[in-house]
Amino acid sequence: MAMKNYIRWTLAILGLVAILAPTVAMAEEDAAVSGGDIVRRKLLYRSTRFEVAPQINFTLADSFRRNMLVGAGIAYHLTNEWSFQASANYGVLQLETDLSKNLGTTLNAAQLQDVSYSYIQLQGDVGLAYVPIFGKFSVLSSTSLSYDFHVSAGVAFVNEKAEAAVANGNIDQSLEGFRPGGYLQFGVRLFIGDGMSLTVDLKNLLYNRVEISRGSATPEFQDTVTLGVGLSFFLPGEVKISR
Repeated sequence: MAMKNYIRWTLAILGLVAILAPTVAMAEEDAAVSGGDIVRRKLLYRSTRFEVAPQINFTLADSFRRNMLVGAGIAYHLTNEWSFQASANYGVLQLETDLSKNLGTTLNAAQLQDVSYSYIQLQGDVGLAYVPIFGKFSVLSSTSLSYDFHVSAGVAFVNEKAEAAVANGNIDQSLEGFRPGGYLQFGVRLFIGDGMSLTVDLKNLLYNRVEISRGSATPEFQDTVTLGVGLSFFLPGEVKISR
């Protein structure tokens, strides 16, 4: 529970940064206009380009089953700041947490017969993304790398499956099925070329689910947080340059 609270506070702080960043950027722009030269010929890494991003995702703060998902996202960047995006991920590996292992040693065989756990089999989403902060920094005073922080939100769906705690155990069917909901995502890109970036995303999925059942359970609205790491490829290859 403490870990989930920490993640929620992290998401809230990042959201506040995303909201305040445009105001700060506008203030800096006004200052530049009134007191200095305007930055020209800026590289527009995202503007009117497609982005394809293969990614590996891991669920965080799971009580009983930790999931690894593989998938990809695609986006079309309308401008350097705004874009439409979609992603799809498939669960390929489910790992026991310490809590589920302890439960397996605490309950007797008869009790474990009715215990089942849910996990994400398929997850997808469609949303709108915004880049409030972007810039560059120097590495060893010789090489500069461009970066951006991005935030997105939209609709999501999750298809969940369940597995029994023991072989030939009973599975509560209420754990399984299609779950519509929403998502909020924060991330960072580190550009390692004109057409490629290393991307890290923290996504909060909000939908009805139950993690564990002992025979009968009622799904409740809650959040599931995933951490994604991958590479983004931008097409076409040429980067636009501002005037």
